[in-house]
Amino acid sequence: MGSYVTCYVRRSIRFPCSYTNADNPFGDGKLLETFVWNKKLEKEGLHDLDMHEKKKLIFQKQEKNKIELAKVISGGAMFGELKLVKSG
Repeated sequence: MGSYVTCYVRRSIRFPCSYTNADNPFGDGKLLETFVWNKKLEKEGLHDLDMHEKKKLIFQKQEKNKIELAKVISGGAMFGELKLVKSG
């Protein structure tokens, strides 16, 4: 069998789903690949990066977002609620 997608339920509870690239309800043949928003990278002038650098950039952005989310949650937001934070 191939790789499986990791599903998230609530916070950090993880379990393997039985979705594969060939068999998933989304009809997505690239489900297990890292999503790269090429149009956005092109707009930011970063489209010439190799795939390794793109994945590294995506990982860094995800980590930054996790930190920001943790700040919002620890700032008093209840589970299931979102707090809008205006930047700048």
